[in-house]
Amino acid sequence: MNLLLCAAALLAAVAQDIEIIGDGMGPQHRRPSRHYRLPRSGVVTIAQLPESDSVGASQWDAGYCLAEYIEGSSVDAVRCDAARCDVSSRYANATAIALGAGAGGLDVIALLNSGATVLATDGDASVLDQLASNVQANQKAGAFLGATRLRWADGGDADRAAAALAGALDLIVAADVSFHTADTRALVDALDALSRLPGRTPEILLAHTFRFLSLIHISEPTRQEAISYAVFCLK
Repeated sequence: MNLLLCAAALLAAVAQDIEIIGDGMGPQHRRPSRHYRLPRSGVVTIAQLPESDSVGASQWDAGYCLAEYIEGSSVDAVRCDAARCDVSSRYANATAIALGAGAGGLDVIALLNSGATVLATDGDASVLDQLASNVQANQKAGAFLGATRLRWADGGDADRAAAALAGALDLIVAADVSFHTADTRALVDALDALSRLPGRTPEILLAHTFRFLSLIHISEPTRQEAISYAVFCLK
């Protein structure tokens, strides 16, 4: 696969009334909810699970980067006549799966509101109900196939996800799912397996957070200006 940088890095502060990005487990990740503005969806409210210790209980900021990229790049064509103009979406009628969506699901919402059919997944069963609730509360278009558990190394989970997709897959998205380098092999294997489903080879959109590297762990930095985000396309 060719790796293409599809969006420039987003710096720590984001525009307008979107929340300021701070350190990863700071106060904004312990709030009951966070608010975002997206190009198609408008204002989106994401409920979090502030009492949970799960890394998927919060809406991580790379997910916002991915959602904004999806909605900002979803316009495929504008058709105009004397009466009006209709804007089409490049994701309309596409079938997509979101890996490691967490409780927030901002990327899932962006795809749905761009006209896609989407299956949301996460390896942590404890976040799935909140994930489904967030998606349904903010969905304005598209078809939501539900939120299901998908542990990347579990063949049974993978089979159930493939069945839910009915064998069709155009797009795979994931945001901040490579926090622990030990997970990378399983992620690559999952992407490979999903790419082998019948039909055309799906496009893959990955959003990644660039963090300080510590000898002990990889975590969000405490200085806001030291963190950035990028979206990559794999084709």
